[in-house]
Formats: sequence, structure tokens, C-alpha cells
Amino acid sequence: MNTLYIFLIILFFVLSIFYYLKYHRIVKLNSDSNYKNENLILSNRINDLLKRNKEYESTAKSNIEDLQNNISIKEQEIQNLKKELDANITNYKNEILNLKENFLIEKEKVFDKGITKGKELSNYRIEIHPYQEIKQVKKILGSEDVLNIGYKYIMFINDTPTAYSHIEIFETVSKKEIDEEKVNKLISRISEISNLVPNGNVKLVGNIAEFGKNLLNFRK
Repeated sequence: MNTLYIFLIILFFVLSIFYYLKYHRIVKLNSDSNYKNENLILSNRINDLLKRNKEYESTAKSNIEDLQNNISIKEQEIQNLKKELDANITNYKNEILNLKENFLIEKEKVFDKGITKGKELSNYRIEIHPYQEIKQVKKILGSEDVLNIGYKYIMFINDTPTAYSHIEIFETVSKKEIDEEKVNKLISRISEISNLVPNGNVKLVGNIAEFGKNLLNFRK
């Protein structure tokens, strides 16, 4: 009886070990299979992600190239617009200058016509006479004689003097300032007065050389 009992115990123990080893093997096989499946799934996911990443990189690169091309095109368009704008501004400036020049030409023509017409209607002339006068200027210590130099003009209509006359003083000089160079400049300035009115009947009257001698005598 004891022997049978021991045998049964040993048999149960052996069977337990056997079934344990068999179960452990099955579990291991299943575990290995699951591991391989998981690795395969993970590998597929990784490959899919890599593929998508390549596609994204390719698309992004293409988009960046298109964007750069568009930027280059827009920059070129801006440069062309700037050139066109500069050309238009230059043309406008030239047109304005031409208009101003034409306006001045027409204005001068109208002025000349007015002068000519006035001469025809009024038969006027203007006589310009050299003019000088001695003035005494008070100073702290006494006084000093100075010479006012200018011209006097008188308008004649139909050879008759009119009330339109005036004395114009353009410079005042002292005795020490009088010399031949100064006198020549003053005479030249008076002589140029007749040229101020274009196409005008203006005449310088009087001996300008004698006038110059009188100026030189002032310094004595």
C-alpha cells in the first residue's frame, strides 16, 4: 500500500513536470510568434512612416522650389515696374520742361507783340539821361560829400514829354571810392539800361564820356 502510494506520488510529480514543460514550451512558442508579429507590424509601420516622410520631403521640396520661382518672378516684375515708373517720371519731367519752355517762348512773343503794338499805337519813346547829385552826409566828426549816381528817364508820346518820369539812384559812392575802374563800371551800368526793355524805343541821351569825366572830377 505504501509502495503504491509512493508510486502514484512520483507519477503525479513526473506528469506535473511534463505538463509544466510542455505548457512552458507552448507559451514560449506563442510568445515568440507574438513577438515576431509585433516586430513585423512595427517594421511595417516604420516603413510606412519612412515612405510618408519621403513623400512629404519630396512635396515640401517641390513646394519650396515653386515658391522660390514665384518670388523670383515677382521680384523681376517689381524691377520691371520700377524701370517703367522711372521711364514715365523722366518722360513727365521732360514734358513739363518742354511745356515751361514753350510757355516762356509764347509769353515772350506776346510781350514783344505788346511792345510793338504799343509803339504803333502811341508812338512813344523813352529817353534815359545819366544822373548824378552831390549829397552831404553827417558823421560823428563833421560831414562828408557823397555822390548819388543813377539815371533819369522821361517818356515821350508823339514827341511830347509826359509826366511819366523818374530818377533812379542805384549807387552812392564817396570821394575815396572814385577811380577810373569804378567810373567805367558805373558808365557801363547806365549804358545797359536801354537794353532792359526788349524791342523798346529807348534811347540813352547825353554825352556818357563827359559824364564819366565829371565823376572823376568829384574826387578832386
